Order: sequence, then C-alpha cells, then structure tokens
Amino acid sequence: MHTRRALHAGTLMGNGEVLIAGGLTYIGPGYLVLSSAELYNPSTGKFTITGSMNEYRFSQSAVLLPSGKVLEATGYATTTAELYDPSRGTFAYTASLTDLREKGQGINLLNDGVVLVTGGNWY
Repeated sequence: MHTRRALHAGTLMGNGEVLIAGGLTYIGPGYLVLSSAELYNPSTGKFTITGSMNEYRFSQSAVLLPSGKVLEATGYATTTAELYDPSRGTFAYTASLTDLREKGQGINLLNDGVVLVTGGNWY
C-alpha cells in the first residue's frame, strides 16, 4: 500500500478491485486519522491511489451498493456518510446517520435497497 493503515474499511467492488479507505497511520509518537483511499487490484497485485474522502475517519463501516458505488458510513467521530463512485474515483457526501456509531457497528444492505447500520458504541 502507499500508506500504512489500520482500522480502515475494505470493500470488494463489482470490478474485482478492493477499495481501502480511511483508518489510522502511526506517525510517532501518535496516530494520524486518514481520509485517503487506495484501490487494490488482485490480478496485478498493485495498489493505486484514488480520491480521498471528504472527512477523516477510522473504524467506519462500508458496503457495496447495487449501483456499484460504495457507502462509507460513521467512524470516529462522525455521523456523516459518503459515497465512492468508482467510475469517477471520487467521494461525495450523502445523508448522515442520526447517532454516532463506532467500533463494532454492523452495516447491511437489505433486499429493498435500504442500508441498515446497527450497534457500535460511543465514548
């Protein structure tokens, strides 16, 4: 990867690439929260940099939508959500959640197209 990261979200996309977004990187003596994102192509074994999220986030949830876009939601410390458009390589804000959720939240795409975010905790 171009940037070392932990507590990021990884999402397998329809084209076989994996979107890796956000997380933390150690910069000694502390950590930096990331907004950057990369794509991993398993057929070439290479990582490429793509557009960054509008917000820094880690411990977020992500899910692939039927449109081919990826929803990145929540994370420390935000209720915002963003959509990654693989055709443009960009993130854009979408509707926010009503409650802060971080560490342990689940995200599921329901049969009717609704995305359900549950659980998690906030300190």
